[in-house]
Amino acid sequence: MKILLRLLAYLNRYKKQMLITYVCLFGIIGLNLYVPQLIRQVIDQGVSHGDRGFLVNAGVLVVGIALLRGVLGFGRMYTTEWLAQRVLSKRVQDQMGKLSTTLQENLTGARVVKAFSREKYEIEKFSSENMDYLGKRLAVVQSWAGTFPFMNFIIALSTGILLWFGGLDVIHGSLSVGTLVAFNSYILMLAFPVQRLGFVVNM
Repeated sequence: MKILLRLLAYLNRYKKQMLITYVCLFGIIGLNLYVPQLIRQVIDQGVSHGDRGFLVNAGVLVVGIALLRGVLGFGRMYTTEWLAQRVLSKRVQDQMGKLSTTLQENLTGARVVKAFSREKYEIEKFSSENMDYLGKRLAVVQSWAGTFPFMNFIIALSTGILLWFGGLDVIHGSLSVGTLVAFNSYILMLAFPVQRLGFVVNM
């Protein structure tokens, strides 16, 4: 949580980019929330009643939503990547800076190092900085490797539970097929945000 608060404090200087990011993000969320409802209507009204006009209109609407979502997605991705280049992976960048500094000092002071027989010390110093950098990179990789399989399992389990209980409700007539499909779409929509949340918690 402390990391998130520090990140928000740092991002305060990029208000314009943050505003664009949030506008795009909430636009995408709104469109994503509407699509399962549209699919429910297509199944329960268009397909069930054989309404071809409804199906054509729904198809055109889905294409329009996809185009708008693409534009908003590009805007969100562009601004978040722009911000990420200035904020994220600070620890790794700092360690890379130390490593580069050590390397530069050794290259520019090679004669001095040789004159004072400090080669072994400088090699050990560089190796130590390099191992610190490697350790920090591996910690990031480990975090990703442990988080994603667990999150995928949770999403799969949720889908299985929904299909079991929702399927029984469809069989008994208390739930329509379209509503079951819409609920399943909402669960699948949660997959990516939940995975991202897991990554932020592990940072």
